[in-house]
Amino acid sequence: MFLSHNEFSGDFSVSVASLWKLYRLDLSYNNLSSIIHLSLNHLTHLLTLRLEGNKFSGSISSLSLPSLQDFNVSDNALVCEIPNSLSRFLASAFEKNSVLLEKCKLVSSDSTRPRATASPLS
Repeated sequence: MFLSHNEFSGDFSVSVASLWKLYRLDLSYNNLSSIIHLSLNHLTHLLTLRLEGNKFSGSISSLSLPSLQDFNVSDNALVCEIPNSLSRFLASAFEKNSVLLEKCKLVSSDSTRPRATASPLS
C-alpha cells in the first residue's frame, strides 16, 4: 500500500494491523501523528515500512518485524532505543528525530553480537 505524499493527517490507525497479508506500507511524507503502534508486529509478511516525514512520537523499542527489507522512520519525533531487530538498517533510517534519540544506543539481547560503538545517528 503506497500512500506517500498525500497530505494525510491525524493519528496512525491501529486498524492497519488487520491487513495481515500486507507486504508493503509506505505512509511517508504525510502529516500523520501519534505513536507507531506495536500492533504492526502482527504484520509478519511486511517487507517495506516507510514512515519518514511525519510527526510520529514515542518509542519504537518494541517494534519487531523480522521480514523487513526496507525501513525508514527518519524525520519524526521518535525517542530512544533502536531495537536489535532494526539495527541492521542504516543510521539514515532513524535520523532527524528528537534530540533524545541521539543519546540512544542499539539494544542487543545477544551478548555475542558486537554492539555499536557510537550512536547510530553519528
